[in-house]
Amino acid sequence: MSEVDFNSFLFRPTLVSRDPKDLWFSSIGRQLRTLYFKNRILGVLPVGLAVVLDHLAGSILPYSARAYPISHAFNIMVCIARFVVTGDIRNKESATNSLDWLLNNSCSGYSGYCWGTGNPRVTKNATYDENVPYATITPYVVEALLLYRHFFDDKRIDAVLQTTYKFFVEDLVVLNETSSNLVLSYAPTDERLQVYNSNSYCLYMHALFLRNGIGSEEVNRIRVNKLFNALKEGQQPDGFWYYYTDVDFQGNFIDCFHTVFILKNLWKTSKLTELAGVDKLIDSGHLFLRNFQEKNGLYKQFYKSDKYSLLKFDLYDQAEMLNWHLLRGELVEFDKLDATVISAFGGRSDEIYSHIDLFGFKKNRNTLRWAVFPYLHAVSQRQLIATGNEESTLHAVLLGC
Repeated sequence: MSEVDFNSFLFRPTLVSRDPKDLWFSSIGRQLRTLYFKNRILGVLPVGLAVVLDHLAGSILPYSARAYPISHAFNIMVCIARFVVTGDIRNKESATNSLDWLLNNSCSGYSGYCWGTGNPRVTKNATYDENVPYATITPYVVEALLLYRHFFDDKRIDAVLQTTYKFFVEDLVVLNETSSNLVLSYAPTDERLQVYNSNSYCLYMHALFLRNGIGSEEVNRIRVNKLFNALKEGQQPDGFWYYYTDVDFQGNFIDCFHTVFILKNLWKTSKLTELAGVDKLIDSGHLFLRNFQEKNGLYKQFYKSDKYSLLKFDLYDQAEMLNWHLLRGELVEFDKLDATVISAFGGRSDEIYSHIDLFGFKKNRNTLRWAVFPYLHAVSQRQLIATGNEESTLHAVLLGC
């Protein structure tokens, strides 16, 4: 396993950091994306120039560093793992600080506690302000809260989770529902496209709510079945899912880490409740993941892309593949990939880069959200197993397996 200086990341005064997506979070970046999505011909040149400038000089451009809810969620999970392994009380203190931060930084104006990225975004699907929560971010906080409650207890958590259930039921928009299928929105707003990835998170959340007695048992069961049916129907014969349910949409794509997200959520849900035919979906998707692995052992970003990129490898893809190996009990594969990752993306023991570009240069040093923390999470879970503490892994605590 890799030798990473966890303390240099976990015991910081704050979890504020730069981010690889800073260009698109900025005002000029949002304007450029708006132009590009409205008219690709007019937008391609200014967007291309901005991408090149950001690639060459992004580390010195005046972007605003910030803390992200998902970073604090991962910090809780990593700190708990490290507390079990090392006994260092500073891990508990850091986890508690992140818990307090999350409870104080929920998105406001919704039916319950929920979390987003904390910055405005422009996507193909919609324009989101900084207060918008996401079905893809909130689940990580839910996992972190349940894990914290298991180890340290906090009487605030039960009440918080009851309201988070309301976010999924009352705030997310029903984009499509039949007697057998359900598709929910990515965020609490009308969106023109439907996303498989976000619905896999909704599936997992309703199964987790069901297991923990949160919300209506009937609603949770109905939604689990309908969300699963939609994912089952959306899987292509080769085992993959398009990002958007509209397979003919010009901007559609197939990438590595969103594929793994769906597979992970299916696997986790299958441990919480019965899903007819889920093993076939998972096995088919698992086989498809081979299409992303390059000869050097790393996983490329895209199988089908709608854009050009100056980046060749992304740490996020490797982190999710590491997590997937753990869920499947593939420890030899985990250790082999981890050794390749630390060689490719590492620097000093307190340095992790998030990208390798087409020219072989490492980019985006110590950007916590994307994707230092997802990587640290995978490594910390592996350390639990290596030290005989498998019962303390996230999936053992939350899923009972």
